[in-house]
Amino acid sequence: MAYALDIYTGDGSTVLFNVTFPVLQGDEIVVSVNGVELDPDDFALNPGFTQVTLDVAPAVDAEVRVFRRTDISEEGEPVDFQDGGAIVAPDLDRVNAHKRHAIQELYDAAVLEGLQGPPGPEGPEGPPGPQGEPGADGADGADGAGSDDTAVFMAM
Repeated sequence: MAYALDIYTGDGSTVLFNVTFPVLQGDEIVVSVNGVELDPDDFALNPGFTQVTLDVAPAVDAEVRVFRRTDISEEGEPVDFQDGGAIVAPDLDRVNAHKRHAIQELYDAAVLEGLQGPPGPEGPEGPPGPQGEPGADGADGADGAGSDDTAVFMAM
């Protein structure tokens, strides 16, 4: 199940596509056709953030992806809490939704798309396996030969 991704197939005439996931602000919506992201000027988002209308219909069998990209930079924070200022439930809800959306997008990229990050310090072969098992680089994690005795875990 994708949290922030809708995938459609172009038919040469359809320009209206649904957005089935929650969005905090319209500039979070990204549309790509056959892996090429469209310029935000090439599509319109309705006021409720539930549909996008493309300027040009995607070709027959083109893969159309509508997805959310949450700005996780400091500038993208939805609320700037101030010392001594009031903390109110709507602001906390918005901050929590912002963080949840970022985590959902990470899940979609990592699990559904099978994307991997850049190679770590262990090199492109990957980290060592759990203790006593050879890692992707063939090193035995138990004896420390060529690797350290750590296991890498990712919790979702």
